[in-house]
Amino acid sequence: MTKKRIILIVLVLLVLIMGALAAYYFFFKKPGVTVQEPAAGTEQPAPEGENIVAIDEKLKRISATPAISPIAAADGSRVLYAGKTSGVFEVDFSGGNQKETTFTPLKNLYKIFWSKDRNEFAAVYASQDGRKTFYYNTQTKQTSPYDTHIDSLAFSPVENKLAYHYQETGGGINNISVADPSGANAATVINTRLQEARIAWITQNEIALSTAPSGLAPNLLWVLNTSTQKLSTALTDIYGLTTLWAPDGERFLFSQTSQKGKGLSLSVADKKGTSVKKLDLTTLPEKCVFAKDKKSAVCAAPAIMPDIVWPDDYYKNIYSAQEQLWRVNLESGKKEMLYEFAGISFDAASLLLSPQEDVLVFLNRKDGFLYSVKLK
Repeated sequence: MTKKRIILIVLVLLVLIMGALAAYYFFFKKPGVTVQEPAAGTEQPAPEGENIVAIDEKLKRISATPAISPIAAADGSRVLYAGKTSGVFEVDFSGGNQKETTFTPLKNLYKIFWSKDRNEFAAVYASQDGRKTFYYNTQTKQTSPYDTHIDSLAFSPVENKLAYHYQETGGGINNISVADPSGANAATVINTRLQEARIAWITQNEIALSTAPSGLAPNLLWVLNTSTQKLSTALTDIYGLTTLWAPDGERFLFSQTSQKGKGLSLSVADKKGTSVKKLDLTTLPEKCVFAKDKKSAVCAAPAIMPDIVWPDDYYKNIYSAQEQLWRVNLESGKKEMLYEFAGISFDAASLLLSPQEDVLVFLNRKDGFLYSVKLK
């Protein structure tokens, strides 16, 4: 075979190979897919059902991550919560149709205070200095730190306003103020000598103030009118006092103990604290939620009371009990057991009722996840 013929054969083979590659590329190879990263603050639907884990026929876990401060969405139809390490999530009361909005918190996030429209919130972080609080706006993506002297805050239930307790160390400025959600345009309502006040904004012009809860010290509760600056006493010398206000601010649940933090009881009172009724249910108010008619409440309560100091040891997570869910009529006192966590250790808090009141969503303090249970 001559050299010229060999070169010709090689050229023919190269042409055939190139032709085969071209045919594969145009007729068989699938085009590449371009993936775009979500922008900060945009909603991304999660894979359907990925966050749901059935426990029994009524109970299921509905968050894919430990949850912080669950709350009903602005229209009450869905549940909103922050992920402990990332994201703001929104789900149905049954856990379906999960959506995530981008949110990257700092380390040690442990509390969220939500504005009325849920577009703004205050995030509280544990730190070596005690705690740090930051303002976030999910619409404008604005974020900024609050003044470090703010030790307690609450958003208005009727407008996008913020109330807070401002306290300087060493006997400096100490007041209750009202401001925009970001802390701007602040106005002092009253000056005070309160230490570590707790705040709940209960009606358009009324804020409930209480001392730091403990079963080893007497606690007090006041109602402050922001228009008149009048401070009215509701309860005095109540050991173990914690409260939960009805959505209309006209009544509240409160706990009470002996001077040693024992003998926990739950009562309901009117706003002035003049009409008080003790309920046949032993639990803390923060383990309850008011029904829409405000005449009844659903509460999680231990089947057998643990021997601890209330509420001090509860806040320290020194609490373990088999719990039950009860509906209690706040006027007649009649109660009905709705569900029992048989053989399972749960610590239900941050309770939320669905619009039809047939599903209860709660945060399990034992593992930090969100759960829902069918009530009907």
